[in-house]
Amino acid sequence: MGKHVEKHVLHLQSEARALDADRNETGDKLGHAQRHIMVLEATIEALGALNENLMLALKELSNLKSSFEDKDRESKLEIESVHQVLSSTEKELEASKQRTMELEALYSKQSKLLESEREEVNQLKEQVKEMQLRLEMAAEEYRKVYAAHIRAERRLSRRQHSGGRSGGADDSGGGSRTRDSRDTRRTVVGSSPPDGETGEQKVTNSVPDQQTCISGSSGTVDENISSSSNNDSKEGAQAVGFGRGRALESLHDMNVCFVCPICSVTFPPGDSALFSSHFQNHLS
Repeated sequence: MGKHVEKHVLHLQSEARALDADRNETGDKLGHAQRHIMVLEATIEALGALNENLMLALKELSNLKSSFEDKDRESKLEIESVHQVLSSTEKELEASKQRTMELEALYSKQSKLLESEREEVNQLKEQVKEMQLRLEMAAEEYRKVYAAHIRAERRLSRRQHSGGRSGGADDSGGGSRTRDSRDTRRTVVGSSPPDGETGEQKVTNSVPDQQTCISGSSGTVDENISSSSNNDSKEGAQAVGFGRGRALESLHDMNVCFVCPICSVTFPPGDSALFSSHFQNHLS
């Protein structure tokens, strides 16, 4: 019985030792597990912080993506606007080139027209100079006509006066004086030696038709009289025209026709007033 108890005690002791060993091993495992739990908790905390950081980074990335998308849209709009401006600029450039070509053509045409006008102006100036010269020649010729006519009137007046004094003379003498007077009326100014009594030129060149046409110019004058002739020449011509009008009043009684030196229009005898008006129209 005692042996049996001892065996049982020994067995319990061995079990107690085994339990102690298991307890120690379990304690070690528990410590190891606790340490592992602590590491896991630290890892979880780190992962949580990392997750928060990643979420923040993701948000920032999302914001950046949105910003980039907005900028991309703005860039696309700006690019489209630039394309539109470029297209409009190209159209304006094409239109500007077209206008430039038109202006160059117009400039060339205007240059040719200006050159033509300059040539016409030079021709007109030459015509004006020629017309002034012809007017001066006509004025000089009319002055000669007027002076010669005055001399002819004086001689005619003296002869008529002499005929009036010798009113009692015979018919043959009177007829001779009358014929001389008529011959004098039917004459035009010409070149002859000076008169012995007056020192003036004689009136010669009898006209068989009892009608003489007086012209103040040696040739036909161009009808295109330029309006740019200077006023002094006009005033001189008008002054000569006034003296010539007085001469024409005297020529009215001499059965003389008149030829305009400007347009070569012929006026019959007795139309001296019409001729004067016609010539003054040329001078005005």
